[in-house]
Amino acid sequence: VAFIICKAIIMHCERITLVLCSYNLYSSFQKVDSEFQKAGIVYEVKAFNDKQKEAQVVRGMTAQKVVRIPQKIRYQGVNFSVTAIADKAFYKNKKLEKVEIGSSVRTIGSRAFYQTKKLKFIDIRSKKLKSVGKAAFIGIQKQAKIKVPRDKKAAYVKLLAKKYG
Repeated sequence: VAFIICKAIIMHCERITLVLCSYNLYSSFQKVDSEFQKAGIVYEVKAFNDKQKEAQVVRGMTAQKVVRIPQKIRYQGVNFSVTAIADKAFYKNKKLEKVEIGSSVRTIGSRAFYQTKKLKFIDIRSKKLKSVGKAAFIGIQKQAKIKVPRDKKAAYVKLLAKKYG
């Protein structure tokens, strides 16, 4: 809902009446729950304003073998970019075997996938990944494969060093 305030200024110029209005728009604040669940993943709103609408993955449900963390998630009519995976989001998950990390994720929290012993394939689609927390992938399968964007391979090898195994 927007409110429009109009101030009318009437000018008389040789039989022509002009009405000029100035508009002030006040957008209403849309209330969105801070935590919500979609497709077996619990998200938390990180930023919600005119410029940013961001969410992070807080935790996954234990029964899922495959998790897809999307680039965007729609909730209560708002599109949120999924920009982070929180600390301990999938900590000691007993079922998870494969995870696909969306292209808008910038951070993976510490111990996000710690001791997820069946995790054998990680597909990182993001080219924006800036930080991976301490021990994020420690305790996954020793033969696990991590797929990264080709042009980010060197940077991601450094970023993931000593954070998996």
